[in-house]
Amino acid sequence: MVKMPLECSFSELNWNVLARYWHPVAYSHEIVDTPIATQLLDLRLVLFRDKNDRICAANNRCPHRGASLAEGWLEDGQLVCAYHGLKFDSDGACVRIPAAGDRAKIPAKLCLDLARAEEKYGIVWVCLSDNPMQSIPAFDAWESLGIQRGRVSTEWHACPMRHAENFNDVAHAAWIHAETFAPRDYPEIDTYKVTDHSYGLSFELPTTFLASNTFEAKRKQLIETSKSTYHIFMPFTTHLKVAMSAGEEHIFDTVQPLTAEKIRIFQLKTRNFDLHSPADDWIAFQEMVNEEDRITVENQQPLQMPLNLSEDFHLRADAFSVAYRRKLLSIGLA
Repeated sequence: MVKMPLECSFSELNWNVLARYWHPVAYSHEIVDTPIATQLLDLRLVLFRDKNDRICAANNRCPHRGASLAEGWLEDGQLVCAYHGLKFDSDGACVRIPAAGDRAKIPAKLCLDLARAEEKYGIVWVCLSDNPMQSIPAFDAWESLGIQRGRVSTEWHACPMRHAENFNDVAHAAWIHAETFAPRDYPEIDTYKVTDHSYGLSFELPTTFLASNTFEAKRKQLIETSKSTYHIFMPFTTHLKVAMSAGEEHIFDTVQPLTAEKIRIFQLKTRNFDLHSPADDWIAFQEMVNEEDRITVENQQPLQMPLNLSEDFHLRADAFSVAYRRKLLSIGLA
């Protein structure tokens, strides 16, 4: 069980709520044969694989003198601290103190603070609580046959709520994304209904975009209306399905809250069309879209998204935003 760090950008209330959810912390392929450092909710973590290739996550602090365990190395799946050579197994127990000799009794309290860690969809997920509020968000499309897959990752100086709200904001595309996929001549958003679920929210609506299977922005004369379906898993994960004439594209967008003001975004993408087109072009397009969003979201004021609905003005197209802020309040955030 890990504890809230002493120096934390989250309030104690919000940290304790968010600690009970699963969050992405790395792609599986990033963790091979050396420990790596990362951060979640201001807590510094070390990730490594044990001898059975199982992912382990722990407070990146040696309990002996506070050294970074990510500066160490692995010996037969056990983590060695580079400062004094203490060795820890995948259960967090210290199994060797070189300076004390092999016959020394090792105190049981000399152990790592472990966090729950699992791999799913090629992502490493961590929950800082022993009692997760819900399971890892579902993205069954990643396991489908006959599809092309892609991964995207980027860091923003933004609060996680701001990104999640922006990803599901349906009215900004014609303005922020006019150079990539959204025609500015079609800004109107039909009335849509947001449905509340135990896991989060969902809604669907028609969306108009520049119809090009390769997403070439210059082909603006081709306009298509598709159906977009959104499933939002609390607190910061979205599964977006876009059904168009060429086929279906799925985007799984999830956020690692490094701090209250800095995030890493993980995006998994699948499509069942254009399978012979280069995936690199498809990913580059998504990165262009993300950059358009980043510039706006990083400059929103205030930096922390207000959950009190009276602090912003809401339009008809903001049905999701209103429901999302209410849902965040309902899970205990403030």
